[in-house]
Amino acid sequence: RDVGFDETTAHIVGADVSPKMLEIAKERKCYDDTKVVDLNKPLPFAKDSFDCVTCVGTLTYVDPNSGVLDEFVRITRPGGLICYTNRTDKLDGWSEVEEHLDSTGRWYQETDPIGPLPYLPKNEEYGKDVEVVIALYRVLDPE
Repeated sequence: RDVGFDETTAHIVGADVSPKMLEIAKERKCYDDTKVVDLNKPLPFAKDSFDCVTCVGTLTYVDPNSGVLDEFVRITRPGGLICYTNRTDKLDGWSEVEEHLDSTGRWYQETDPIGPLPYLPKNEEYGKDVEVVIALYRVLDPE
């Protein structure tokens, strides 16, 4: 809500695999609703539920062939945006799925990926060996 979306302009839903993290988000009033989800399974939202889907710092732990990007497209209305981050050491596993969604007319890349940017910049374990990029896609109308 601090970025300018009030209750009259947006309904923000937070999703996480961790009920504890969602409890913290509820206490901080980050979302209007929350839902426990596993990105490796079909998402519990209706088709065309959202204008925008964002996923930050999570796809590292999800199999690219899980169907999660297909699910993001399914729950995002035509014309809506999907924005997510991915680590540079994981990009190859996702490119085939991204290209398939593009070649089948499900989405298109709105802009070149942003980055690479530091991944956990205060964690010396990663340093400059692992960075992150931001992807932005627009969902197309299947008809």
